[in-house]
Amino acid sequence: MNALSKVVQAFRLLPIKEEQAEKALPEAAREGDLATLTRLVEEGVNLEASNYSGITALMKAAALGKLDCLDHLVAKGANVNAQDSYKRTALHYAASWHHARCVASLLKAGADTSLKDDINGKTALDLAKQFSDTKVLQLLENSVLLTYTDESGDAALANGKLCIKLPRVASRVCVWARRVWVCGFAQDARPAPRKKSPRSRGTIGTNDCE
Repeated sequence: MNALSKVVQAFRLLPIKEEQAEKALPEAAREGDLATLTRLVEEGVNLEASNYSGITALMKAAALGKLDCLDHLVAKGANVNAQDSYKRTALHYAASWHHARCVASLLKAGADTSLKDDINGKTALDLAKQFSDTKVLQLLENSVLLTYTDESGDAALANGKLCIKLPRVASRVCVWARRVWVCGFAQDARPAPRKKSPRSRGTIGTNDCE
């Protein structure tokens, strides 16, 4: 480590005033500097601090695809549905800049897909359609559908899709509904049972081996 690096490192360890910290947090998110961002959060900086346009650290992380910083901010309680001066959320920014993993993380954290911006009245889904981003579009379309999550609320990104597991209860309901349909409405579709041909005791027919 050269002298300049040591000075920079030492500066990072110095206490930062509140006003400076609130400006430093979005910058750390923009640079993807997780170490500085983590330190600022631990010092109690306001997670919703924003610039003159109302852009928060979470929005910057989403816009620039800094997933580690985004996840850390979400885990520490950053508001995933906060809106800037144009009513855009972190989800809007992640969708606009084609960051599918950030979109998936925000959706998992409960980002509201129905929020519209003040520019053209568009949702994040509208922006994904506008920019023809297949992966982001699939994620947002899947999230709009009525779905169930498992007990832990886990969701994962696989091949550009938000994979959501059905809980046991939902699975049983599906099985029960299928049985009702088969036993009720589909009863007429069942083939008539075959009549067994009479045979003497002790012989084995071909049907017995099926």
